Amino acid sequence: MSQQLPASQDVLIADPFDFARRGGVINGTVDARSFERLADVLEEGAGLDQRVRYHLQGLRQDDKLFIVLQLEGAIGLGCQRCLQAVPHVLESENRLMLLAEGEALPDEALEDDSCDPINVGHNFDVLAAVEDEILLSLPISPMHDSCETPAAAVAKAKDSPFSVLAQLKSDKGNK
Repeated sequence: MSQQLPASQDVLIADPFDFARRGGVINGTVDARSFERLADVLEEGAGLDQRVRYHLQGLRQDDKLFIVLQLEGAIGLGCQRCLQAVPHVLESENRLMLLAEGEALPDEALEDDSCDPINVGHNFDVLAAVEDEILLSLPISPMHDSCETPAAAVAKAKDSPFSVLAQLKSDKGNK
């Protein structure tokens, strides 16, 4: 079962354990600006539409139930140097091992880096999980590979009072 849902609609999985058991699939696209916790770090520009595609698939493996969450897209973040938009590419896949609410995390799950155990109940919020994955993917300090601070750009644009002296000195040396 695959379904395409509009971005503005709440996307809930009523029984995530049943969804995983039967290998359910949900695909969708969401505007990253609609996420409350993410909106403060987004920066417009750089030709990005801030849309993120997500794909969820239920999976049963070795008597364990998983939801595999894949994200694709690009969002704009504020560069910490020049304060302009820098693209952040989202290409991730994460396996979420489902545990019932209140169930203790098994020791082997804590040592296994191939999945993240999560406690879930009824009405698993897909968009909240998408937002969590995006937040976890964000760099601590987003920056362009090469740019300069706004103060440095202003300083370059302004003539230094000593630039005239430097010009006179270089002219004198050429004579």
